[in-house]
Amino acid sequence: MRLSRAVFFTVFLCLGPVMWAQTPKDAQIQADVQRALNNKRFADVHVAVQDEIVSLSGSVALYSAKEEADKKAHHRKQVRAVRNSIEVTGGREISDAQLRQKLSQGLANDRVGYGTTA
Repeated sequence: MRLSRAVFFTVFLCLGPVMWAQTPKDAQIQADVQRALNNKRFADVHVAVQDEIVSLSGSVALYSAKEEADKKAHHRKQVRAVRNSIEVTGGREISDAQLRQKLSQGLANDRVGYGTTA
């Protein structure tokens, strides 16, 4: 009984990487997605494909770049799904006081639609 288990686990360990290796179709999808993300905005984005499922990882500066990478990956041929694990690192740092001031200035100047013709 122990011998058969040992043989099973040995075969499993030897064939495991072969069973889950990337197929030629996955390699083509990966190349297509990488080509679509060939932009400096996506320089830190990494692409992996397994069973026609694209996994995106890495980081971008803005949330809009994360959304754009996701959209570009979804629109490639033969992609079944996209796992988007891209982190948004944010642009420049801004303090709460600066943000509050910037928002209050924007709201103070936004009078369109409140009975004015401006």
